[in-house]
Amino acid sequence: MRAWHAAFRRHLEQDQRTAVEATREMRLDARRRVEALQRTQRALQDRADRSVQESHAILHARPARAMLVHRNEWLRTKLSVGLQIEGLEVLGEFADGADGLGSAIAEQPDLLVVEDRLPSVSGLELVRQAQHYLPRALVAAQVEDERGIAPMLEAGARAVFSRRVPPALLAQQIAGHLRNAAAEPLLLT
Repeated sequence: MRAWHAAFRRHLEQDQRTAVEATREMRLDARRRVEALQRTQRALQDRADRSVQESHAILHARPARAMLVHRNEWLRTKLSVGLQIEGLEVLGEFADGADGLGSAIAEQPDLLVVEDRLPSVSGLELVRQAQHYLPRALVAAQVEDERGIAPMLEAGARAVFSRRVPPALLAQQIAGHLRNAAAEPLLLT
């Protein structure tokens, strides 16, 4: 597009220089070329605008995307099924904090669910890193007990839940919190 605009400017400058010395017929021919270039430019701009609008529509039509980082395979599976029932697309499930963080940075999910006691990278550190690398993601964290709630909220989690919350209820609550874009943190104990 930039190359086309540069060529367009060169043609205009050249046509303006030659128009001063040219005959009437040459000036008319130069004017027609300029008008053709201007129509081409409008067509390119219109197509670019349509392309941006189509891309915007595609991005907003896709389902919300989630990633799960938890050591317990049973919980990951149940939560994944629950989130899919709620209309979310689950991009991946990981048992290790480092794997989950790397994939989350690459995929940029809308929802990241983590456990506080992960190998390699702890849940707390994963939440901190997510704030930096996934600023738009809703980060939900599972904690062992009430003592873990405040550190997770301070690290940037917008939903914190205890191990007593069943996966089906958790999926409903987190999906609702994500859809409503609630400013207040979600606490489930």
